Amino acid sequence: MHKRDDGHKENFFIIKSLLNAYTGMFASHFLNESSHKKQKENRTLELARQFRILVRKNFITQKSASGYAEIMNISPGYLTEVISKATGKSPSYWIQQEVLIEAKRLLFFTNCTVKEIAYQLGYNDHTYFSRLFSRSEGVSPLSFRDKSKK
Repeated sequence: MHKRDDGHKENFFIIKSLLNAYTGMFASHFLNESSHKKQKENRTLELARQFRILVRKNFITQKSASGYAEIMNISPGYLTEVISKATGKSPSYWIQQEVLIEAKRLLFFTNCTVKEIAYQLGYNDHTYFSRLFSRSEGVSPLSFRDKSKK
């Protein structure tokens, strides 16, 4: 019986060794997945931050998401995916918001005409700008100016 016990011990150690190896592989895989997920989240946040900075600097001359994607060396689809995931809004929304913030500032603090403001914001067609403003704000640029000055 002594020989048989040695065989069981040997099998036990082999099984234990295999289980330890499997546990180590599983733990390693889990840690890599977790690390990869964090890296992807960090990449998403970094791209979103980079996009917002670029929009603040370039919203007058660059109005398309694809233009920003090109500057960032990523595809327009990936930019949309990243920004939507990080903020819940599309890149176009953020570009438009930057334009509207500046439009409101100019309407409130200057006496420039709507046509002049549209031109300053990079729109050659002031009627298009007025429609965009009205659709987003629910009032025309001139109504906004009148209400904000009262």
